Amino acid sequence: MKGVSHARSGAGTPPVLITMFNRPDHAASVLEAVAARKPKRLFLAVDGPREGVPGDLAGVEACRSLVSRVDWDCEVHTRFRESNLGCRRGMIDGVSWFFGVVESGVVLEDDCLPEDGMLDYCGRAIEAYREERRVIQISGFAHEKRRLNRAYFLPLASSWGWATWRDRWEEYLENHEEIALKILADPGLCEAFDLGGTYRYSKMLQRSLAGEISSWAVFFQAFVFWQKGIVLYPPSSLIQNIGFDGSGAHCGERKANEECPCPARNSSIRLPRRAAISNWMLKRVKKRIRRR
Repeated sequence: MKGVSHARSGAGTPPVLITMFNRPDHAASVLEAVAARKPKRLFLAVDGPREGVPGDLAGVEACRSLVSRVDWDCEVHTRFRESNLGCRRGMIDGVSWFFGVVESGVVLEDDCLPEDGMLDYCGRAIEAYREERRVIQISGFAHEKRRLNRAYFLPLASSWGWATWRDRWEEYLENHEEIALKILADPGLCEAFDLGGTYRYSKMLQRSLAGEISSWAVFFQAFVFWQKGIVLYPPSSLIQNIGFDGSGAHCGERKANEECPCPARNSSIRLPRRAAISNWMLKRVKKRIRRR
């Protein structure tokens, strides 16, 4: 694994981590969108190629070369793994490295294209809820489009463009597998974790523990659930998922707007004063999740 830090000076939005693997075109689009906001600190994590998989090495090397496109004043940190960790372990490795350096920041996977205002929104929310420990995560993605230009809280984690704080991430790392086992051992907890049968998160958790699928996000959802935590969501999505082309591990070939409503381009989103779940939005989102 290669780890490099290029010290430069600059100012801007919150620190940003972009995680990549073997899709340089997707990653380049995300980097270009981030470049428009010129963050002061930029982190690029690239998982290593899989053994015996044609095209992996070329794709990984092309992702690594994207560091040369960073042409604004900032600190550029890179983490280039020589071997492949996979979706779950690779993501955890990259995010843990990121929060080992910064106190808070934004995480973007290579298919999560941030829209105008996303980084500004995350930056304001990071500061607003830093001391509110019940707020575990800030989501850039939204399941639904809301008329009011006001963010809201749900008891649901997000993996499509998000932000959090070091202390929340470290607590997740310390307890996530133990929490998963406790949930799965209790039928009542499984029912509640599945939102009353709305979505089979518990099945995903079970399959992840068994190594049948490679997902870090379902463990994060379990952590939010166990902590009785909440996640801030924007009134409409500030993330466009560009991975619905069959190139990723978890996104099939379908139109992105089947999962992602029309994005908002607004940096003046109002943040709620009280950290409490929006029951009305939760009902709407549960209906949407149930249709999947």
